[in-house]
Amino acid sequence: MVTSTAHPPSGAAQTSARLLPAWPGSPRSMRIAAFSAVIGLVAMLVLGLAIRGSRAELGAALWLNALHSPVLDAISQAVSVGFQPASAVVVGVLLAAVVALRTARLVAGLAVGAAVAGGWLMAGALKVIVARPRPEWTDAVHRVVAPETDASYPSGHVAFVTALATVLILLTWRTAARGWVLAGGVMLVVVTALARVYAVVHYPSDVVAGAVSAVCGVILAFAAMEMFERRRLRNGGTATAI
Repeated sequence: MVTSTAHPPSGAAQTSARLLPAWPGSPRSMRIAAFSAVIGLVAMLVLGLAIRGSRAELGAALWLNALHSPVLDAISQAVSVGFQPASAVVVGVLLAAVVALRTARLVAGLAVGAAVAGGWLMAGALKVIVARPRPEWTDAVHRVVAPETDASYPSGHVAFVTALATVLILLTWRTAARGWVLAGGVMLVVVTALARVYAVVHYPSDVVAGAVSAVCGVILAFAAMEMFERRRLRNGGTATAI
């Protein structure tokens, strides 16, 4: 490990020491985004508490479920297994390792992993607080996946996929791949959301809340890490690289 002994970096040098490669805007825009994220999370909490006992959205889930086909079943099953907690942890660790290797900075990889985890765990916190019951699995005409017993709001699968996509978009924002990553990330989130409602394990509002809370969680995690890093550098800390 090599540690610089120069004075705290500023300007371009400070930018190179940032925890994540790029933020699409100025520090002021990040503060605005963080404030908006707090409002978004509060809104998702209020919404969840308001609809906790409602089954009004079940009809939409059953309508999707009635579109039963082998292809849709396979997609739903793949989403269910591919983004369950154990798989999500593996994906998050692999992404962190790739970023650490590509940037030659262990701290960057750890920051990426923390940002994905922040979005995912924020949805998990709302899930515990709201504690909305799942849709009745037995109501489904076509039972695609096994019944799930944890709380329904918000969707953890959608939250993880959204957190992953958000971090990837931030990482590639200043590159030529930005458009492809943005389109692919949005598509993956939409497919995951529809697959979970199709399987009648979530209401539509659950998947929407999963996506919103994950984006908010990633922004807050990213903002907190950036603030800590900037304060550390201002106080005479040194930039560390592998």
